[in-house]
Amino acid sequence: GIKAPAVKPAVAAPVAAAAAPEGGEAVLSPVPGLILRLLVSDGAQIEANQDVLVLEAMKMEIPVKSPCAGTVSLAVASGDKVNTGETLFTIA
Repeated sequence: GIKAPAVKPAVAAPVAAAAAPEGGEAVLSPVPGLILRLLVSDGAQIEANQDVLVLEAMKMEIPVKSPCAGTVSLAVASGDKVNTGETLFTIA
């Protein structure tokens, strides 16, 4: 059979969409809990879907991932208590 050539431009679009928006992307706490540990340092270059920190809520560990690639600015420290909707970190 005849194989259609791979379409390259369609692959580039989702990669561009994964970059941080203008002004940065804030990541909010999904639940009230405790910052158990930070997995990246402040100012680190991170990839989309990378684990940034681990929250503990009701004895469960909840990894919080980056929504996009960029430079992380941490708004919390290990041991901090956070409420739902509180900014954990920003990606710029």
